[in-house]
Amino acid sequence: VLWRESLHGIGVNNISKEACEKELAKGKLRYTGRGVENRPVMWIDAHLHKKNEVPPKEVELAAIWAMEHEALGRLDKTIPGSAGETVNLVVDLSQFGRSNVDMDGMKFFAELFTNYYPEVLNVCVIVDAPWIFNAV
Repeated sequence: VLWRESLHGIGVNNISKEACEKELAKGKLRYTGRGVENRPVMWIDAHLHKKNEVPPKEVELAAIWAMEHEALGRLDKTIPGSAGETVNLVVDLSQFGRSNVDMDGMKFFAELFTNYYPEVLNVCVIVDAPWIFNAV
Protein backbone atom coordinates (compact mmCIF):
# COMPACT_ATOMS: atom_id res chain seq x y z
CA VAL A 1 0.00 0.00 0.00
CA LEU A 2 2.93 2.33 0.68
CA TRP A 3 3.91 2.27 -3.01
CA ARG A 4 0.49 3.77 -3.89
CA GLU A 5 1.34 6.87 -1.86
CA SER A 6 4.95 7.26 -2.96
CA LEU A 7 5.00 6.20 -6.65
CA HIS A 8 7.30 8.64 -8.51
CA GLY A 9 6.85 11.15 -5.71
CA ILE A 10 3.21 11.82 -6.60
CA GLY A 11 1.30 8.67 -5.66
CA VAL A 12 -1.11 6.60 -7.70
CA ASN A 13 -4.19 8.70 -6.93
CA ASN A 14 -2.49 11.83 -8.28
CA ILE A 15 -1.62 10.43 -11.72
CA SER A 16 -3.57 12.46 -14.22
CA LYS A 17 -4.48 11.29 -17.69
CA GLU A 18 -2.78 14.43 -19.01
CA ALA A 19 0.53 13.40 -17.38
CA CYS A 20 0.70 10.30 -19.55
CA GLU A 21 -1.45 11.39 -22.49
CA LYS A 22 1.30 11.02 -25.11
CA GLU A 23 1.93 7.44 -24.07
CA LEU A 24 -1.76 6.53 -23.76
CA ALA A 25 -2.50 7.98 -27.21
CA LYS A 26 -0.32 5.31 -28.84
CA GLY A 27 -2.90 2.67 -27.97
CA LYS A 28 -0.37 0.13 -26.73
CA LEU A 29 -2.67 -1.07 -23.95
CA ARG A 30 -6.40 -1.31 -24.53
CA TYR A 31 -9.52 -2.99 -23.27
CA THR A 32 -10.94 -5.30 -25.94
CA GLY A 33 -14.07 -6.61 -24.26
CA ARG A 34 -14.74 -9.83 -22.41
CA GLY A 35 -13.26 -13.18 -23.32
CA VAL A 36 -12.82 -16.60 -21.74
CA GLU A 37 -15.04 -17.07 -18.68
CA ASN A 38 -16.45 -13.61 -19.46
CA ARG A 39 -13.35 -11.97 -17.96
CA PRO A 40 -12.16 -8.53 -19.12
CA VAL A 41 -9.39 -8.74 -21.71
CA MET A 42 -6.60 -6.19 -21.82
CA TRP A 43 -4.46 -6.24 -24.96
CA ILE A 44 -0.88 -4.97 -25.33
CA ASP A 45 0.49 -4.27 -28.81
CA ALA A 46 4.19 -4.46 -27.98
CA HIS A 47 5.33 -3.34 -31.43
CA LEU A 48 3.97 0.13 -30.67
CA HIS A 49 6.58 0.59 -27.95
CA LYS A 50 9.93 2.16 -28.82
CA LYS A 51 12.50 2.44 -26.06
CA ASN A 52 13.42 6.04 -25.17
CA GLU A 53 10.67 7.50 -27.37
CA VAL A 54 8.95 8.56 -24.15
CA PRO A 55 10.67 8.87 -20.76
CA PRO A 56 10.41 5.63 -18.73
CA LYS A 57 8.58 7.51 -15.96
CA GLU A 58 5.78 8.43 -18.38
CA VAL A 59 5.54 4.81 -19.60
CA GLU A 60 5.22 3.64 -16.00
CA LEU A 61 2.66 6.31 -15.10
CA ALA A 62 0.62 5.41 -18.19
CA ALA A 63 0.70 1.72 -17.29
CA ILE A 64 -0.45 2.41 -13.74
CA TRP A 65 -3.13 4.85 -14.96
CA ALA A 66 -4.40 2.22 -17.43
CA MET A 67 -4.48 -0.43 -14.71
CA GLU A 68 -6.39 1.85 -12.36
CA HIS A 69 -8.84 3.27 -14.89
CA GLU A 70 -9.10 0.71 -17.69
CA ALA A 71 -8.55 -2.65 -15.98
CA LEU A 72 -9.59 -2.30 -12.35
CA GLY A 73 -12.64 -0.23 -13.17
CA ARG A 74 -14.01 -3.07 -15.29
CA LEU A 75 -13.64 -5.80 -12.69
CA ASP A 76 -16.68 -7.17 -10.94
CA LYS A 77 -15.86 -7.03 -7.22
CA THR A 78 -18.95 -9.04 -6.31
CA ILE A 79 -17.40 -12.30 -7.56
CA PRO A 80 -16.21 -14.47 -4.67
CA GLY A 81 -12.48 -14.70 -4.13
CA SER A 82 -9.67 -12.76 -2.55
CA ALA A 83 -10.00 -9.81 -4.92
CA GLY A 84 -13.06 -10.60 -7.01
CA GLU A 85 -12.82 -10.86 -10.78
CA THR A 86 -9.48 -11.02 -12.58
CA VAL A 87 -8.31 -9.86 -15.99
CA ASN A 88 -6.89 -11.79 -18.93
CA LEU A 89 -3.88 -10.10 -20.53
CA VAL A 90 -2.79 -10.70 -24.11
CA VAL A 91 0.66 -9.48 -25.13
CA ASP A 92 0.81 -9.37 -28.93
CA LEU A 93 4.39 -9.62 -30.15
CA SER A 94 3.56 -9.75 -33.85
CA GLN A 95 5.58 -7.11 -35.70
CA PHE A 96 7.90 -6.94 -32.67
CA GLY A 97 11.53 -6.26 -33.53
CA ARG A 98 14.80 -5.03 -32.11
CA SER A 99 13.61 -1.42 -31.93
CA ASN A 100 10.88 -2.53 -29.53
CA VAL A 101 13.14 -4.32 -27.04
CA ASP A 102 13.15 -2.54 -23.70
CA MET A 103 14.44 -4.75 -20.90
CA ASP A 104 13.70 -2.14 -18.21
CA GLY A 105 10.18 -1.79 -19.56
CA MET A 106 9.67 -5.56 -19.58
CA LYS A 107 10.94 -5.76 -16.02
CA PHE A 108 8.52 -3.03 -14.96
CA PHE A 109 5.55 -4.81 -16.54
CA ALA A 110 6.49 -8.05 -14.80
CA GLU A 111 6.73 -6.18 -11.49
CA LEU A 112 3.44 -4.45 -12.19
CA PHE A 113 1.54 -7.72 -11.84
CA THR A 114 3.75 -9.48 -9.33
CA ASN A 115 4.37 -6.62 -6.89
CA TYR A 116 1.64 -4.02 -7.41
CA TYR A 117 -1.41 -5.90 -8.71
CA PRO A 118 -0.81 -9.57 -7.82
CA GLU A 119 -4.49 -10.49 -7.46
CA VAL A 120 -5.65 -8.85 -10.69
CA LEU A 121 -4.09 -11.08 -13.35
CA ASN A 122 -5.89 -14.31 -14.23
CA VAL A 123 -3.70 -15.29 -17.16
CA CYS A 124 -1.15 -13.68 -19.46
CA VAL A 125 -0.96 -15.02 -22.99
CA ILE A 126 1.95 -14.05 -25.22
CA VAL A 127 1.21 -14.45 -28.91
CA ASP A 128 3.49 -14.47 -31.95
CA ALA A 129 6.76 -14.21 -30.01
CA PRO A 130 9.54 -13.73 -32.59
CA TRP A 131 12.84 -15.59 -32.63
CA ILE A 132 14.54 -12.73 -30.75
CA PHE A 133 12.81 -13.93 -27.56
CA ASN A 134 14.84 -17.14 -27.64
CA ALA A 135 17.77 -15.05 -26.36
CA VAL A 136 15.72 -13.02 -23.87
